[in-house]
Amino acid sequence: MGGVGFVTGFGEGVVRKRAVVCAKDGANPRMRVRGSSNVGGRRVRDREAEEFAGADDEQSRLYRREAKEKLPAERDATSKLIGAIALVAGTTVGAGVLALPAVTREGGFLPSTALLLGAWLYMSTTGNLIAEATAATTANTGRKEVSLLSIIELSLGKVGAFSSGAAYVGIHYALLVAYISQGGRILGEWTDSIVGGVPTWSLSLLFASAVGSLMYFASDESVEKVNNALVAGLVTLFGGLLVTVLPQAVPENLLHQDIPQAISAIPVLVLSLVFHNIVPSVVSQLDGDLKKTKTAINVGSAIPLTMFLLWNAAILGTTDASVAAYDPVEALRSGGGAISLVVSSFSLVAITTSMFGFVYGLSDFLKDLKQRLGSSGSRSEELPSPGKQVQPFLATLVPPTALALLAPDIFFEALDSAGAYGISVLFGIIPAAMVWRFRYSKERKFSNPVRPQVPGGKSVLAATGGSAAVLILSEMYQTLSPMLG
Repeated sequence: MGGVGFVTGFGEGVVRKRAVVCAKDGANPRMRVRGSSNVGGRRVRDREAEEFAGADDEQSRLYRREAKEKLPAERDATSKLIGAIALVAGTTVGAGVLALPAVTREGGFLPSTALLLGAWLYMSTTGNLIAEATAATTANTGRKEVSLLSIIELSLGKVGAFSSGAAYVGIHYALLVAYISQGGRILGEWTDSIVGGVPTWSLSLLFASAVGSLMYFASDESVEKVNNALVAGLVTLFGGLLVTVLPQAVPENLLHQDIPQAISAIPVLVLSLVFHNIVPSVVSQLDGDLKKTKTAINVGSAIPLTMFLLWNAAILGTTDASVAAYDPVEALRSGGGAISLVVSSFSLVAITTSMFGFVYGLSDFLKDLKQRLGSSGSRSEELPSPGKQVQPFLATLVPPTALALLAPDIFFEALDSAGAYGISVLFGIIPAAMVWRFRYSKERKFSNPVRPQVPGGKSVLAATGGSAAVLILSEMYQTLSPMLG
C-alpha cells in the first residue's frame, strides 16, 4: 500500500508541475493529463482533469482578451493607412485632368503616356522627400504636427520660407483663376442649349459666388458632406465616361507621335499629379511611420495615374490628331447626347471639388499670415461661420475672380504657369533642398537625422532639384523668346 501511495503522490506532483509549465507555454494541459492516465487511478485522473480544465479555461480567456486588445489596434492602423491612401488619391484627382487631352493631343498618346509615368515617378519622389523632411522636423523639434511652411523655415530659414510662401500663393491664385474661368465656360455651354446669350463672365461670377458662399456660410461638416457626395459622383461619372467614350475610340488615333510637342506638355503633367501639400498631414495621421507613409504616397498617387491614363486613352482615341488645335474635352462637351452630358458633369464636379481644397488652403494660409503680422481681425469682421474671417476669405476669392472675368480664356495658360513655376519651385526644388540640409548639415538643429526615404544620396537630390530648374528655365525661354524676336 505504501508503494502505491508513494507512486500516487509522486504522479500528482509531476502532473501538476507539467500543467503549470504547459499553461505558461500555451499548451493544452488536458492533453498532458490523458498522457498520464496510468498513474494513480481514475479518481486522480478526474480531479486533475477538473484542475487542468480550469487552467485551460483561464488560458483561453487570456488569449481571447489579448486578441480583443490587438484587433482594434490592427484595424485602426489599417483604416488609417487606407484613409491616408484615399487622402492622397483624392487630393491628386482635380481639374488638371481636364487639360491633359488638350495638352497631349499633338504630342500623341504613347509619348505623353511615357512622360506621364516619368512625371509620376518624379512627383512621388519629391512627395517622399517632403515626408522625410517632415519626420526630420518632428524629430528635431519634438512637435508631432508641423506645417509645410514651418518645415521649410526650419530647414531653409526665413528666406526659403518667404520664397516658398510666395510660390504657394502664386500656385493657388493661378489655379483658382483657371477653375473659375472654366467653371463659367461649362455653365455657359449648358445655358446656351437652354436660353442662349448669357455672358460667360457673368456665369464665372455666379460659379465663384456660389462656391464661395457655400464654403463661407456653411459649417465645415456640411461642406465636407457636400464634397464627399461630389467625390462619389466624380467616381461614378468617370466610370460612365469610360463606358460611354471608350467604345467609340479608334486605335489608330493613339499611334500619332510628336515628341517635341509632347515635351511641351510637361508642366501640366506635373501639375496634374500634385498632392504634396497634404504630406505633413499624412505623416501625422500615420503616427510618423515612414514606411506606411511611403505606401500611402506611392499607392495613393498611382490610383489617379491609372485614371489619367484611361482618361487620356478614351479622349485621344476619339480625336483626330491631324485636325487643327482644339480642346477635345470641350468638343465632347458641346457635341450633344449622352457623352456631352457625362463629360460636362464630370468636368464641373472635378473643378468644384478642386476649388474646395484650394480655397480652404489659401484662406487658411492668409489667415495665418494675418495673425503673424499682428493684425488679427475684430469681432465685427467675423460672419456667421465660426473661425472664418472675412478678409482672408475675400482675399482668396476676389483677385482670381476678377482676373477670370477679365481673361475668360486663361484656363490653359494659368495651369501651364502654375506647373512650370510654382509647382517646380515649391514641390521640386524646395523638397530636395530641405532634405539636403537635414541630411548633410552639421548644425545642432539638425542633430536628429531620420532614415532616408529616397535612395541615391546627393546625386539624386541634385538631379531632382536640377530637373525642376531646367523646367523653369525652359518655360521662361518659351515665354520670352517671341518678345525678344
